[in-house]
Amino acid sequence: MTSDHAASDNEGSHLSQLHQSGILPPWLWFWLVTYLLLLPSVLVYHWQETIQPMLSPQPLPAGVGGSHMAIMLVLPGFTELLPIAMLLIGVVYVFMPHLRRRRVEHRYNLALPSTITPVLEEIIETVREYAPGVEVKVNLRRGDQVAFTYATGYRRSAIAIFGGLVKLWRSDREAGRAVLLHELGHCRHGDVLMVGAGSFFETLLNAWLPFLVLFFIVPSILVFGGTSISSFQEHWQMAQQWNEVSRQAEDINAQLRGLGLDPVDVGSQGNWFLGWLSVLVKNFFTVELPGSISSIISLLILTPIIIATPLMATWCAEFNADQFVVAEQQSSEPLLRSLALVSPTISRWTWLTSRLSHPPTKLRQWMARHGRTPNPLLALLLLFPLTYIAKLIFLNIRAIATMMVIFNPGEMLQTLLQANATGLRAFAPFSLGTGVVLLLYPKLAVVWERLFCKERRMTNPTSYKEYAIAAAIVGGLGALAYGLAGML
Repeated sequence: MTSDHAASDNEGSHLSQLHQSGILPPWLWFWLVTYLLLLPSVLVYHWQETIQPMLSPQPLPAGVGGSHMAIMLVLPGFTELLPIAMLLIGVVYVFMPHLRRRRVEHRYNLALPSTITPVLEEIIETVREYAPGVEVKVNLRRGDQVAFTYATGYRRSAIAIFGGLVKLWRSDREAGRAVLLHELGHCRHGDVLMVGAGSFFETLLNAWLPFLVLFFIVPSILVFGGTSISSFQEHWQMAQQWNEVSRQAEDINAQLRGLGLDPVDVGSQGNWFLGWLSVLVKNFFTVELPGSISSIISLLILTPIIIATPLMATWCAEFNADQFVVAEQQSSEPLLRSLALVSPTISRWTWLTSRLSHPPTKLRQWMARHGRTPNPLLALLLLFPLTYIAKLIFLNIRAIATMMVIFNPGEMLQTLLQANATGLRAFAPFSLGTGVVLLLYPKLAVVWERLFCKERRMTNPTSYKEYAIAAAIVGGLGALAYGLAGML
Protein backbone atom coordinates (compact mmCIF):
# COMPACT_ATOMS: atom_id res chain seq x y z
CA MET A 1 0.00 0.00 0.00
CA THR A 2 2.84 2.35 0.86
CA SER A 3 4.54 1.70 -2.47
CA ASP A 4 1.24 2.36 -4.27
CA HIS A 5 0.89 5.73 -2.50
CA ALA A 6 4.50 6.57 -3.32
CA ALA A 7 3.99 5.70 -6.97
CA SER A 8 0.81 7.79 -6.99
CA ASP A 9 2.61 10.76 -5.44
CA ASN A 10 5.43 10.36 -7.93
CA GLU A 11 2.98 10.36 -10.84
CA GLY A 12 1.28 13.43 -9.41
CA SER A 13 4.55 15.32 -9.24
CA HIS A 14 5.24 14.44 -12.88
CA LEU A 15 1.83 15.74 -13.91
CA SER A 16 2.30 19.05 -12.11
CA GLN A 17 5.84 19.94 -13.23
CA LEU A 18 6.91 21.71 -16.41
CA HIS A 19 8.55 19.39 -18.89
CA GLN A 20 11.87 20.32 -20.48
CA SER A 21 11.86 20.89 -24.22
CA GLY A 22 14.70 19.52 -26.32
CA ILE A 23 18.07 21.18 -25.81
CA LEU A 24 19.26 20.83 -29.43
CA PRO A 25 17.71 22.61 -32.41
CA PRO A 26 15.87 20.43 -34.94
CA TRP A 27 18.90 20.01 -37.15
CA LEU A 28 17.22 17.26 -39.17
CA TRP A 29 14.63 19.75 -40.36
CA PHE A 30 17.28 22.43 -40.97
CA TRP A 31 19.21 19.96 -43.12
CA LEU A 32 16.07 18.89 -44.99
CA VAL A 33 15.11 22.48 -45.84
CA THR A 34 18.61 23.38 -47.06
CA TYR A 35 18.81 20.12 -49.03
CA LEU A 36 15.53 20.84 -50.83
CA LEU A 37 16.59 24.43 -51.57
CA LEU A 38 19.84 23.28 -53.15
CA LEU A 39 18.40 20.19 -54.86
CA PRO A 40 17.49 21.81 -58.23
CA SER A 41 21.01 23.19 -58.78
CA VAL A 42 22.56 19.88 -57.68
CA LEU A 43 20.39 17.90 -60.11
CA VAL A 44 21.19 20.27 -63.00
CA TYR A 45 24.91 20.03 -62.28
CA HIS A 46 24.98 16.24 -62.17
CA TRP A 47 22.78 15.97 -65.26
CA GLN A 48 25.20 18.10 -67.26
CA GLU A 49 28.47 16.90 -65.77
CA THR A 50 27.79 13.24 -65.00
CA ILE A 51 24.61 11.76 -66.47
CA GLN A 52 24.84 13.11 -70.03
CA PRO A 53 28.47 11.93 -70.51
CA MET A 54 27.41 8.52 -69.13
CA LEU A 55 24.48 8.22 -71.54
CA SER A 56 26.59 9.07 -74.59
CA PRO A 57 30.25 8.30 -73.90
CA GLN A 58 32.67 9.64 -76.48
CA PRO A 59 33.83 6.79 -78.75
CA LEU A 60 37.51 5.90 -78.54
CA PRO A 61 39.74 4.39 -81.24
CA ALA A 62 40.05 0.62 -81.19
CA GLY A 63 43.76 0.97 -80.43
CA VAL A 64 43.08 2.47 -77.00
CA GLY A 65 40.27 0.22 -75.93
CA GLY A 66 37.34 1.24 -78.14
CA SER A 67 33.84 1.16 -76.66
CA HIS A 68 35.05 -1.00 -73.76
CA MET A 69 37.42 1.72 -72.54
CA ALA A 70 34.80 4.43 -73.14
CA ILE A 71 32.39 2.61 -70.80
CA MET A 72 35.08 2.14 -68.17
CA LEU A 73 35.93 5.86 -68.25
CA VAL A 74 32.35 6.89 -67.46
CA LEU A 75 31.82 4.21 -64.79
CA PRO A 76 33.36 6.39 -62.02
CA GLY A 77 30.66 8.97 -62.80
CA PHE A 78 28.06 6.31 -62.14
CA THR A 79 29.61 5.44 -58.79
CA GLU A 80 29.59 9.11 -57.77
CA LEU A 81 25.84 9.22 -58.35
CA LEU A 82 25.17 6.28 -56.02
CA PRO A 83 25.27 8.05 -52.62
CA ILE A 84 23.50 11.07 -54.12
CA ALA A 85 20.70 8.88 -55.50
CA MET A 86 20.44 6.93 -52.25
CA LEU A 87 20.01 10.13 -50.25
CA LEU A 88 17.44 11.49 -52.71
CA ILE A 89 15.36 8.30 -52.49
CA GLY A 90 15.46 8.50 -48.69
CA VAL A 91 14.28 12.12 -48.74
CA VAL A 92 11.44 11.35 -51.17
CA TYR A 93 10.23 8.57 -48.85
CA VAL A 94 10.10 11.08 -45.97
CA PHE A 95 7.05 12.61 -47.66
CA MET A 96 5.12 9.32 -47.67
CA PRO A 97 4.24 8.86 -43.97
CA HIS A 98 0.93 7.10 -44.69
CA LEU A 99 2.68 4.45 -46.77
CA ARG A 100 5.26 4.08 -44.03
CA ARG A 101 2.53 3.65 -41.40
CA ARG A 102 0.87 0.78 -43.27
CA ARG A 103 4.22 -0.91 -43.87
CA VAL A 104 5.32 -0.70 -40.21
CA GLU A 105 2.01 -1.79 -38.70
CA HIS A 106 1.75 -4.73 -41.10
CA ARG A 107 5.35 -5.83 -40.55
CA TYR A 108 5.17 -5.71 -36.75
CA ASN A 109 1.48 -6.72 -36.47
CA LEU A 110 0.62 -3.61 -34.46
CA ALA A 111 -2.91 -2.86 -33.24
CA LEU A 112 -4.75 -0.85 -30.62
CA PRO A 113 -4.57 -2.55 -27.19
CA SER A 114 -7.57 -4.82 -26.60
CA THR A 115 -6.81 -5.45 -22.92
CA ILE A 116 -5.30 -2.84 -20.60
CA THR A 117 -3.11 -4.38 -17.91
CA PRO A 118 -1.87 -2.26 -14.98
CA VAL A 119 1.61 -1.95 -16.52
CA LEU A 120 0.22 -1.05 -19.93
CA GLU A 121 -2.04 1.52 -18.30
CA GLU A 122 1.00 3.17 -16.68
CA ILE A 123 2.77 3.23 -20.05
CA ILE A 124 -0.25 4.77 -21.80
CA GLU A 125 -0.62 7.38 -19.07
CA THR A 126 3.04 8.34 -19.50
CA VAL A 127 2.49 8.75 -23.24
CA ARG A 128 -0.57 10.94 -22.60
CA GLU A 129 1.36 13.04 -20.11
CA TYR A 130 4.38 13.78 -22.29
CA ALA A 131 2.98 13.51 -25.82
CA PRO A 132 -0.82 13.89 -25.96
CA GLY A 133 -2.16 12.92 -29.36
CA VAL A 134 0.46 10.25 -30.02
CA GLU A 135 -1.22 6.93 -30.81
CA VAL A 136 -0.30 3.83 -28.86
CA LYS A 137 -0.16 0.54 -30.78
CA VAL A 138 0.93 -2.74 -29.22
CA ASN A 139 2.18 -6.22 -29.96
CA LEU A 140 2.79 -7.70 -26.52
CA ARG A 141 3.58 -11.15 -27.91
CA ARG A 142 6.92 -9.97 -29.26
CA GLY A 143 9.56 -9.97 -26.58
CA ASP A 144 12.48 -9.26 -28.93
CA GLN A 145 11.37 -5.64 -29.40
CA VAL A 146 10.97 -2.92 -26.78
CA ALA A 147 9.46 0.25 -28.24
CA PHE A 148 9.83 2.53 -31.24
CA THR A 149 8.10 5.48 -32.87
CA TYR A 150 6.95 5.95 -36.44
CA ALA A 151 5.22 8.65 -38.45
CA THR A 152 1.51 8.39 -39.18
CA GLY A 153 1.25 11.81 -40.86
CA TYR A 154 3.30 14.93 -41.44
CA ARG A 155 2.77 16.15 -37.87
CA ARG A 156 1.40 12.98 -36.28
CA SER A 157 3.17 9.96 -34.89
CA ALA A 158 2.56 6.71 -33.05
CA ILE A 159 4.53 4.67 -30.56
CA ALA A 160 4.73 0.89 -30.71
CA ILE A 161 4.87 -0.97 -27.38
CA PHE A 162 6.13 -4.54 -27.28
CA GLY A 163 6.36 -7.26 -24.69
CA GLY A 164 10.02 -6.38 -24.12
CA LEU A 165 9.11 -2.99 -22.66
CA VAL A 166 6.41 -4.48 -20.42
CA LYS A 167 8.94 -6.99 -19.10
CA LEU A 168 11.54 -4.25 -18.52
CA TRP A 169 8.92 -2.02 -16.84
CA ARG A 170 8.14 -4.79 -14.34
CA SER A 171 11.77 -5.54 -13.54
CA ASP A 172 13.17 -1.97 -13.60
CA ARG A 173 10.42 0.60 -13.93
CA GLU A 174 12.70 3.63 -14.21
CA ALA A 175 14.83 2.01 -16.92
CA GLY A 176 11.66 1.11 -18.82
CA ARG A 177 10.43 4.64 -18.37
CA ALA A 178 13.76 5.91 -19.78
CA VAL A 179 13.22 3.86 -22.93
CA LEU A 180 9.70 5.25 -23.29
CA LEU A 181 10.75 8.85 -22.63
CA HIS A 182 13.51 8.58 -25.24
CA GLU A 183 10.98 7.60 -27.90
CA LEU A 184 8.58 10.31 -26.75
CA GLY A 185 11.43 12.81 -27.01
CA HIS A 186 11.62 12.01 -30.72
CA CYS A 187 7.85 12.50 -31.08
CA ARG A 188 7.91 15.86 -29.30
CA HIS A 189 10.88 17.16 -31.32
CA GLY A 190 9.45 16.29 -34.76
CA ASP A 191 12.18 13.74 -35.55
CA VAL A 192 9.78 10.91 -36.36
CA LEU A 193 8.96 12.03 -39.89
CA MET A 194 12.58 11.45 -40.90
CA VAL A 195 13.87 8.77 -38.52
CA GLY A 196 12.42 5.88 -36.56
CA ALA A 197 10.91 2.57 -37.61
CA GLY A 198 10.15 2.25 -41.30
CA SER A 199 12.23 5.29 -42.24
CA PHE A 200 13.95 4.52 -45.54
CA PHE A 201 16.08 7.61 -44.90
CA GLU A 202 17.45 6.07 -41.70
CA THR A 203 17.77 2.67 -43.37
CA LEU A 204 20.01 4.18 -46.05
CA LEU A 205 22.21 5.83 -43.42
CA ASN A 206 22.51 2.50 -41.59
CA ALA A 207 23.08 0.31 -44.64
CA TRP A 208 25.15 2.69 -46.76
CA LEU A 209 28.01 0.23 -47.23
CA PRO A 210 25.89 -2.80 -48.30
CA PHE A 211 23.95 -0.54 -50.67
CA LEU A 212 27.14 0.80 -52.23
CA VAL A 213 28.54 -2.71 -52.62
CA LEU A 214 25.31 -3.86 -54.25
CA PHE A 215 24.99 -0.93 -56.62
CA PHE A 216 28.69 -0.65 -57.45
CA ILE A 217 29.94 -4.24 -57.57
CA VAL A 218 26.90 -5.57 -59.46
CA PRO A 219 27.03 -2.92 -62.25
CA SER A 220 30.80 -3.38 -62.51
CA ILE A 221 30.34 -7.16 -62.94
CA LEU A 222 27.60 -6.59 -65.50
CA VAL A 223 29.77 -4.16 -67.47
CA PHE A 224 32.76 -6.51 -67.34
CA GLY A 225 30.58 -9.49 -68.27
CA GLY A 226 28.97 -7.62 -71.17
CA THR A 227 32.28 -6.42 -72.58
CA SER A 228 33.77 -9.92 -72.12
CA ILE A 229 30.91 -11.48 -74.08
CA SER A 230 31.34 -8.87 -76.84
CA SER A 231 35.06 -9.58 -76.91
CA PHE A 232 34.38 -13.33 -77.07
CA GLN A 233 32.04 -12.87 -80.01
CA GLU A 234 34.60 -10.69 -81.84
CA HIS A 235 37.38 -13.27 -81.36
CA TRP A 236 35.06 -16.11 -82.46
CA GLN A 237 34.03 -14.24 -85.60
CA MET A 238 37.68 -13.46 -86.36
CA ALA A 239 38.50 -17.15 -85.88
CA GLN A 240 35.73 -18.13 -88.30
CA GLN A 241 36.98 -15.61 -90.85
CA TRP A 242 40.52 -16.93 -90.42
CA ASN A 243 39.32 -20.49 -90.96
CA GLU A 244 37.60 -19.42 -94.15
CA VAL A 245 40.76 -17.66 -95.33
CA SER A 246 42.79 -20.76 -94.45
CA ARG A 247 40.44 -22.99 -96.53
CA GLN A 248 40.70 -20.64 -99.49
CA ALA A 249 44.50 -20.57 -99.09
CA GLU A 250 44.60 -24.39 -99.09
CA ASP A 251 42.63 -24.48 -102.35
CA ILE A 252 45.01 -21.99 -103.93
CA ASN A 253 48.06 -23.90 -102.69
CA ALA A 254 46.63 -27.14 -104.12
CA GLN A 255 46.38 -25.45 -107.51
CA LEU A 256 49.91 -24.09 -107.18
CA ARG A 257 51.27 -27.53 -106.36
CA GLY A 258 49.51 -28.89 -109.47
CA LEU A 259 51.36 -26.32 -111.54
CA GLY A 260 54.68 -27.24 -109.90
CA LEU A 261 54.88 -23.96 -107.99
CA ASP A 262 55.72 -23.41 -104.32
CA PRO A 263 52.67 -23.00 -102.03
CA VAL A 264 52.02 -19.74 -100.20
CA ASP A 265 52.65 -19.75 -96.43
CA VAL A 266 49.65 -18.02 -94.75
CA GLY A 267 50.89 -18.60 -91.21
CA SER A 268 49.03 -20.03 -88.24
CA GLN A 269 46.38 -18.36 -86.10
CA GLY A 270 46.92 -20.41 -82.97
CA ASN A 271 44.21 -21.21 -80.47
CA TRP A 272 41.70 -18.33 -80.69
CA PHE A 273 40.14 -19.17 -77.31
CA LEU A 274 43.48 -18.89 -75.50
CA GLY A 275 44.10 -15.65 -77.33
CA TRP A 276 40.75 -14.25 -76.16
CA LEU A 277 41.42 -15.43 -72.61
CA SER A 278 44.86 -13.77 -72.65
CA VAL A 279 43.35 -10.45 -73.77
CA LEU A 280 40.63 -10.76 -71.12
CA VAL A 281 43.13 -11.35 -68.30
CA LYS A 282 45.35 -8.53 -69.55
CA ASN A 283 42.43 -6.08 -69.67
CA PHE A 284 41.29 -7.15 -66.20
CA PHE A 285 44.64 -6.43 -64.55
CA THR A 286 45.57 -3.34 -66.59
CA VAL A 287 42.15 -1.68 -66.97
CA GLU A 288 39.35 -3.23 -64.91
CA LEU A 289 41.10 -3.81 -61.58
CA PRO A 290 42.96 -0.46 -61.36
CA GLY A 291 39.83 1.37 -62.47
CA SER A 292 37.68 -0.46 -59.90
CA ILE A 293 40.16 0.18 -57.08
CA SER A 294 40.30 3.87 -57.99
CA SER A 295 36.48 4.05 -58.10
CA ILE A 296 36.14 2.29 -54.73
CA ILE A 297 38.62 4.64 -53.05
CA SER A 298 36.88 7.64 -54.59
CA LEU A 299 33.51 6.30 -53.46
CA LEU A 300 34.67 5.64 -49.90
CA ILE A 301 35.87 9.24 -49.66
CA LEU A 302 32.84 10.72 -51.44
CA THR A 303 30.19 8.93 -49.36
CA PRO A 304 31.18 10.51 -45.99
CA ILE A 305 31.15 13.88 -47.74
CA ILE A 306 27.55 13.38 -48.89
CA ILE A 307 26.05 11.72 -45.81
CA ALA A 308 28.01 13.61 -43.13
CA THR A 309 25.50 16.41 -42.48
CA PRO A 310 22.31 14.27 -42.40
CA LEU A 311 24.15 11.69 -40.32
CA MET A 312 25.25 14.25 -37.72
CA ALA A 313 21.73 15.70 -37.70
CA THR A 314 20.44 12.20 -36.91
CA TRP A 315 23.00 11.78 -34.14
CA CYS A 316 21.89 15.12 -32.69
CA ALA A 317 18.29 13.85 -32.64
CA GLU A 318 19.43 10.83 -30.61
CA PHE A 319 21.48 12.92 -28.18
CA ASN A 320 18.57 15.33 -27.80
CA ALA A 321 16.15 12.49 -26.92
CA ASP A 322 18.68 11.14 -24.39
CA GLN A 323 19.02 14.57 -22.75
CA PHE A 324 15.23 14.86 -22.54
CA VAL A 325 15.22 11.60 -20.55
CA VAL A 326 17.94 12.84 -18.19
CA ALA A 327 16.11 16.14 -17.62
CA GLU A 328 12.79 14.47 -16.86
CA GLN A 329 14.19 11.79 -14.58
CA GLN A 330 16.68 14.18 -12.95
CA SER A 331 19.33 11.48 -13.27
CA SER A 332 21.28 9.69 -15.97
CA GLU A 333 21.28 6.34 -14.16
CA PRO A 334 17.95 4.96 -15.52
CA LEU A 335 19.01 5.85 -19.08
CA LEU A 336 22.41 4.23 -18.56
CA ARG A 337 20.75 1.05 -17.29
CA SER A 338 18.33 1.00 -20.22
CA LEU A 339 21.18 1.43 -22.71
CA ALA A 340 23.04 -1.45 -21.09
CA LEU A 341 19.94 -3.66 -21.25
CA VAL A 342 18.43 -2.64 -24.59
CA SER A 343 21.28 -1.50 -26.84
CA PRO A 344 23.04 -4.56 -28.23
CA THR A 345 26.77 -4.98 -27.80
CA ILE A 346 28.07 -5.02 -31.36
CA SER A 347 31.45 -4.83 -33.03
CA ARG A 348 32.67 -1.63 -34.63
CA TRP A 349 32.31 -3.20 -38.07
CA THR A 350 28.68 -4.16 -37.41
CA TRP A 351 27.96 -0.66 -36.11
CA LEU A 352 29.62 0.88 -39.18
CA THR A 353 27.65 -1.25 -41.64
CA SER A 354 24.23 -1.48 -39.98
CA ARG A 355 23.86 0.88 -37.00
CA LEU A 356 25.51 4.10 -38.13
CA SER A 357 22.44 6.30 -37.61
CA HIS A 358 22.84 5.84 -33.84
CA PRO A 359 25.92 7.19 -32.03
CA PRO A 360 28.14 4.55 -30.40
CA THR A 361 26.65 3.40 -27.11
CA LYS A 362 29.71 4.45 -25.10
CA LEU A 363 29.47 7.96 -26.51
CA ARG A 364 25.77 8.11 -25.65
CA GLN A 365 26.54 6.95 -22.12
CA TRP A 366 29.23 9.62 -21.70
CA MET A 367 26.91 12.32 -23.03
CA ALA A 368 24.12 11.10 -20.75
CA ARG A 369 26.40 11.71 -17.77
CA HIS A 370 27.93 15.03 -18.88
CA GLY A 371 25.73 16.44 -21.67
CA ARG A 372 24.21 19.24 -19.56
CA THR A 373 27.49 20.58 -18.23
CA PRO A 374 28.79 23.64 -20.14
CA ASN A 375 31.61 22.22 -22.30
CA PRO A 376 29.86 19.00 -23.45
CA LEU A 377 26.69 21.00 -24.11
CA LEU A 378 28.68 23.43 -26.25
CA ALA A 379 30.19 20.48 -28.14
CA LEU A 380 26.69 19.07 -28.75
CA LEU A 381 25.48 22.45 -30.04
CA LEU A 382 28.44 22.67 -32.45
CA LEU A 383 28.33 19.04 -33.63
CA PHE A 384 26.08 19.65 -36.63
CA PRO A 385 27.23 23.17 -37.67
CA LEU A 386 30.92 22.20 -37.76
CA THR A 387 30.27 19.10 -39.84
CA TYR A 388 30.57 21.21 -42.98
CA ILE A 389 34.21 21.97 -42.13
CA ALA A 390 34.87 18.22 -41.98
CA LYS A 391 33.22 17.92 -45.40
CA LEU A 392 35.57 20.58 -46.83
CA ILE A 393 38.56 18.66 -45.47
CA PHE A 394 37.35 15.41 -47.10
CA LEU A 395 36.72 17.27 -50.36
CA ASN A 396 40.30 18.54 -50.35
CA ILE A 397 41.68 15.05 -49.67
CA ARG A 398 39.62 13.63 -52.52
CA ALA A 399 40.61 16.44 -54.88
CA ILE A 400 44.32 16.01 -54.10
CA ALA A 401 44.12 12.23 -54.61
CA THR A 402 42.37 12.76 -57.96
CA MET A 403 44.58 15.56 -59.30
CA MET A 404 47.98 14.13 -58.32
CA VAL A 405 48.06 11.96 -61.46
CA ILE A 406 46.64 14.66 -63.77
CA PHE A 407 48.04 18.10 -62.87
CA ASN A 408 51.44 19.47 -61.98
CA PRO A 409 51.79 21.05 -58.52
CA GLY A 410 51.12 24.59 -59.75
CA GLU A 411 47.92 23.63 -61.59
CA MET A 412 46.79 21.51 -58.66
CA LEU A 413 47.26 24.39 -56.20
CA GLN A 414 45.36 26.81 -58.44
CA THR A 415 42.49 24.35 -58.87
CA LEU A 416 42.36 23.69 -55.11
CA LEU A 417 42.24 27.41 -54.35
CA GLN A 418 39.35 27.89 -56.78
CA ALA A 419 37.49 24.88 -55.38
CA ASN A 420 37.99 26.06 -51.80
CA ALA A 421 36.77 29.54 -52.67
CA THR A 422 33.57 27.95 -54.01
CA GLY A 423 33.28 25.73 -50.94
CA LEU A 424 33.78 28.64 -48.54
CA ARG A 425 31.15 30.70 -50.35
CA ALA A 426 28.74 27.78 -49.88
CA PHE A 427 29.76 27.33 -46.23
CA ALA A 428 29.25 30.98 -45.28
CA PRO A 429 25.42 31.13 -45.60
CA PHE A 430 25.13 27.65 -44.05
CA SER A 431 27.23 28.76 -41.07
CA LEU A 432 25.36 32.04 -40.66
CA GLY A 433 22.03 30.18 -40.88
CA THR A 434 23.00 27.72 -38.14
CA GLY A 435 24.18 30.67 -36.03
CA VAL A 436 20.77 32.33 -36.32
CA VAL A 437 19.05 29.05 -35.39
CA LEU A 438 21.26 28.69 -32.32
CA LEU A 439 20.39 32.23 -31.21
CA LEU A 440 16.64 31.82 -31.69
CA TYR A 441 16.06 28.21 -30.64
CA PRO A 442 16.30 28.68 -26.82
CA LYS A 443 13.44 31.18 -27.08
CA LEU A 444 11.35 29.18 -29.56
CA ALA A 445 11.88 25.57 -28.45
CA VAL A 446 8.42 25.32 -26.89
CA VAL A 447 6.79 26.81 -30.00
CA TRP A 448 8.59 24.26 -32.18
CA GLU A 449 7.62 21.21 -30.11
CA ARG A 450 3.98 22.27 -29.92
CA LEU A 451 3.82 21.80 -33.70
CA PHE A 452 4.13 18.05 -33.11
CA CYS A 453 2.83 17.59 -29.58
CA LYS A 454 -0.30 18.86 -27.82
CA GLU A 455 1.47 18.90 -24.46
CA ARG A 456 1.34 22.40 -22.92
CA ARG A 457 3.45 22.11 -19.74
CA MET A 458 6.79 22.80 -21.43
CA THR A 459 9.65 25.16 -20.74
CA ASN A 460 12.45 26.49 -22.94
CA PRO A 461 16.12 25.62 -22.27
CA THR A 462 17.35 27.72 -19.36
CA SER A 463 21.08 28.00 -20.14
CA TYR A 464 21.38 30.64 -22.88
CA LYS A 465 25.12 31.25 -22.52
CA GLU A 466 26.25 28.13 -24.41
CA TYR A 467 23.82 28.85 -27.26
CA ALA A 468 25.17 32.39 -27.59
CA ILE A 469 28.79 31.13 -27.60
CA ALA A 470 27.99 28.47 -30.20
CA ALA A 471 26.19 31.04 -32.36
CA ALA A 472 29.16 33.40 -32.10
CA ILE A 473 31.57 30.62 -33.12
CA VAL A 474 29.66 29.46 -36.21
CA GLY A 475 28.69 33.04 -37.15
CA GLY A 476 32.32 34.11 -36.89
CA LEU A 477 33.38 31.16 -39.06
CA GLY A 478 30.76 32.19 -41.61
CA ALA A 479 32.09 35.76 -41.74
CA LEU A 480 35.65 34.40 -41.98
CA ALA A 481 34.59 32.14 -44.85
CA TYR A 482 33.20 35.12 -46.77
CA GLY A 483 36.48 36.96 -46.29
CA LEU A 484 38.68 34.02 -47.31
CA ALA A 485 36.51 33.27 -50.35
CA GLY A 486 37.05 36.86 -51.52
CA MET A 487 40.81 36.58 -51.01
CA LEU A 488 41.02 33.28 -52.92
